[in-house]
Amino acid sequence: MNIKLSASFLVAFTISVVAAAEPTKTAETPPSQEPLFTSLQRLQASLKIKTVSATLDSAETQAAFAAHRALLERAYPKTFETLQNHEVGPYSVLLEWKGSDPSLKGSVLMGHQDIVPVEDAAEWQHPPYAAVESDGFIWGRGALDNKSGVIGILEAVEQLIKDGYAPKRTLWLAFGHDEETDGRNGAAKIVAYLKSINAAIDSVLDEGLFVTQGLFPGLAPPLALIGVAEKGYLTVDIHFEGEGGHSSVPPNTSSIVRLGEFAYRLEQQRIPPVLTPAMRELISILAPVMPQPQRFVMENLSFFETMLLHQLSKSPTAAPLVSSTIAMTMARAGVKDNVVPKKSTLTINARILPGQTPETVLKHLKMISVGFEVEIVPREATFSQEPSAMSCFSCPNFKTIETVIKETFPEAVVGPGLVTGGTDSRHFSDLTDRIYRFVPMVVGPDDVQGFHGLNEKVSIENFNKMIEFYSRLIRAWDA
Repeated sequence: MNIKLSASFLVAFTISVVAAAEPTKTAETPPSQEPLFTSLQRLQASLKIKTVSATLDSAETQAAFAAHRALLERAYPKTFETLQNHEVGPYSVLLEWKGSDPSLKGSVLMGHQDIVPVEDAAEWQHPPYAAVESDGFIWGRGALDNKSGVIGILEAVEQLIKDGYAPKRTLWLAFGHDEETDGRNGAAKIVAYLKSINAAIDSVLDEGLFVTQGLFPGLAPPLALIGVAEKGYLTVDIHFEGEGGHSSVPPNTSSIVRLGEFAYRLEQQRIPPVLTPAMRELISILAPVMPQPQRFVMENLSFFETMLLHQLSKSPTAAPLVSSTIAMTMARAGVKDNVVPKKSTLTINARILPGQTPETVLKHLKMISVGFEVEIVPREATFSQEPSAMSCFSCPNFKTIETVIKETFPEAVVGPGLVTGGTDSRHFSDLTDRIYRFVPMVVGPDDVQGFHGLNEKVSIENFNKMIEFYSRLIRAWDA
């Protein structure tokens, strides 16, 4: 039995979704004026606009968001004529395609217009805001996260309108503008508005997990993961005190020494791993299509669970899927090279498994701190988030998305997964408990580095699949 191989398959689940660059030269024609004859041209025009939410307080970025909204209206005239526009602020977009059957609760398709900054534009193969088409890809910041999703949804809706389609179930299109900076002024305000008008919502689909190819050793077909939950997070400052003084006469125990001892203990004693219900379900789905010995392990989980969890918890890629993780992200001490500081601070960031809470992490830290003189101080509310509830994966809501995935990607095996990062969909929990996170594209090992990183790009094949998927899903929600 190769436990290493059994553990490494969970690499697939880790894909989730998490200073502005120097200006780069783009196409000579501004995006607001260039022709928009094809879906690719419309995507390229969107990618050329620097909608960086981290710099939203600048006039330049505000103008970029206004330009992006104008671009969407110009690119999708039938959508903006047919759907009712609900004003939820100057930058987010909320459109309602009213259904013919008022007894049916509505569905929500989500995406976000904002992108993260580019810090290394000179290192990109193609300029990050030029939206170059090359080698079967469209290159640019936001190509994966998440402008291709926004454009893909609008492409599907525009074409359905042209085809004369009219939905039975009301469809909401919700495109926030600050997902990358927590969504409090975008998705959160969209939700507040929907609540104020008593909008009835059945299902929500946001960005999240993908169709993975080549990331699961031993699995021949692609694996499509629908995120049914996302982890919570907590940031904590841990303060240490010790003897200070001149470095020529160092004290017996300084605050830095205590910080280091605590950090070592924290690294060695992690929060115990567990299998969530979604993980158990996924293992049961995958077992029949796995080769031996992985299949034997997965089909006899009651016997191998403890051993498997032990192996998974040692893998940097698998551990986040079976445990609440604690990462030490900052250490601060001292003001001068010849002064031993009396105080030091260690900052940790925890990502919390569904079924656990920020209190789970705090209790673990207190257990670790026994024997240390430390002060454990959680950050303000913006640095704390409960894990999401786990959406059902045996109900028709999940099965509908599963069916559409199989229609769009016939070779794929489909199952529930866990999003280790955060999405705008977490703001919708007051409207429905049927929230799912999936992006209809195939993502391989070479694509992962593009998320918030270098040379972000989307394949033209993937983009066309996205349009096909969203069109199928809108019809399936009606059925």
